[in-house]
Amino acid sequence: MSVFSRTWALMGASWRVLMLDRELLLFPILSLIATALVTLTFVGPLSQTRLWPFPGQEASEVDDVLYSITLFLFYVCNYFVVVFFNASLIAAVHLRLTGKDPTLMDGMRGAWARKNELMAWTLLAATVGLLLHSMKNRAKGWTSLLVGVAGVAWNLVTYFVVPILVIEGKGPMEAIKESAATLKRTWGEELIGNVSYGGISSLLSIPAIAIAVFGIGSIVHDALLNGLLLIGLALLYVFLLSLTMTTLSSIFHTAVYHYARTGSVPLGFDAALLQSAFVKK
Repeated sequence: MSVFSRTWALMGASWRVLMLDRELLLFPILSLIATALVTLTFVGPLSQTRLWPFPGQEASEVDDVLYSITLFLFYVCNYFVVVFFNASLIAAVHLRLTGKDPTLMDGMRGAWARKNELMAWTLLAATVGLLLHSMKNRAKGWTSLLVGVAGVAWNLVTYFVVPILVIEGKGPMEAIKESAATLKRTWGEELIGNVSYGGISSLLSIPAIAIAVFGIGSIVHDALLNGLLLIGLALLYVFLLSLTMTTLSSIFHTAVYHYARTGSVPLGFDAALLQSAFVKK
């Protein structure tokens, strides 16, 4: 079975789980709303200062430090919001995969119970992310490639961190060790899920591109209202697709975690299907 076929099968299993709990789609929406509110909280006051959008040449060292601190706090707050709602989704999905019938509040309570662990992970991940981003911006040639490889390695090693934090209640450092060990002792070194989901998402985006092109063509030919309606339809399609793919990816992520950590097959999946999520080199 090809990677593409395996991913379709995994997506189908994730879709069946989603159909049992459609409210799971609300978690990415809440994450988006909360992220927007956090952004406004920072951008509003910052736009009234001379640090907006970034310190100019006349800025003092103090201004540069204040800007860096503000930028880091903004990044941490936004990242925590994303991590929290992702953790809420994972907590709810785990309940479903173990035979329970979760509600929206069940997922949020599960994440809130681990708020300290999630905040510690946010600080660590945000720091590593900013360091890698800074190094990549300054790197050239082979150094840039090495930084890129380090980023991929970090993402792979920490693949199971959030589920371990939420479901097992372990701290960030222990969760990283457990995540790496889990990946090492299971079937392989190469996960197909995230890459393949991204490829299928891109494929499913083609209708939106086509609709947008027709919309632009309508505007060019003086059919402004039709063009705007088509472009709006394309944007709505992309939003719903992104929402669905994010949720399906989290369901897949949680199912693979459950199987890798416990060896038991979660409801809605089968062992052969989950084993296919890992490809031996």
